[in-house]
Amino acid sequence: MEELTRCAGDVLKGRYEIVDRISFSPMSRVHKAWDRQERRFVAVKMAFPRETDLHDTNVERLQREGLVLATLRHPRILRAFDSGPVAPDGYHIVTDLLDGVSLEYWLNCVEHLCVREAVIAAAEALEGLDVVHRAGLVHRDVKPGNLMMTPKGAVLIDFGLVTAAPIRRARRLTPATLAIGTPSYMSPEQCRGSPELDGRTDLYALGLVLYQMLTGRRAIVGEDAQEVQVAQIEALPRPFALTAPHLRLPKRLEAAVMRALEKRPKDRFQTAADMREELLAAAP
Repeated sequence: MEELTRCAGDVLKGRYEIVDRISFSPMSRVHKAWDRQERRFVAVKMAFPRETDLHDTNVERLQREGLVLATLRHPRILRAFDSGPVAPDGYHIVTDLLDGVSLEYWLNCVEHLCVREAVIAAAEALEGLDVVHRAGLVHRDVKPGNLMMTPKGAVLIDFGLVTAAPIRRARRLTPATLAIGTPSYMSPEQCRGSPELDGRTDLYALGLVLYQMLTGRRAIVGEDAQEVQVAQIEALPRPFALTAPHLRLPKRLEAAVMRALEKRPKDRFQTAADMREELLAAAP
């Protein structure tokens, strides 16, 4: 297929010259490109229908992601500024090319962050999530790989799984009973395939990310994806004292992280702003 042979030198819309591939997944691929008009490097994300798709959900997801990113203007959210079709039957969006590395890459290099660094990164991510949630949306894929650490702070990326909260439900691209996301960072309700997800599912995910930033270990583990999903529903996160006995966290901060990881949404922080305020107040 043409999308599999797209390579350096291709030019989209007579403007964006593909120079390198950044990432590839079953849902989409991201390229580094040179913007001939603005004379700068950008990122071009492309999606194409798969033969197994009944409704071209990859393309529809990218169309929705482009619309969301173009609407949610905030320094903590990746900016998209162009989009359109790409042959054959595909779609692309053009975003800023961020100067930095993913939190996942960073954690692979340093294992864990110091307490203040971890809290600041989480607080910055919560700034972005607050904007997302106030728009009536849920990210659904908050994880280290979707947080870019830049010189200007953490930035939320990859809104491919974004969906509307129940009060603003858009057409679903996933069957209501199908759990979708990354199991190690999915909330219990997300693992159950609940159609009633709201912003609190993202706060649970960020709590898992913060736990990992602090300890270098995941709060919920399992042998495979299915076992992890069951554990997200049933298992409690390991106490900090067992996961990282060397770590000396203020009790208030430890309590804040554990509150974010409550199994029932009503027992967690109710808004990103509330969680951010408490984390900053509890940090040493």
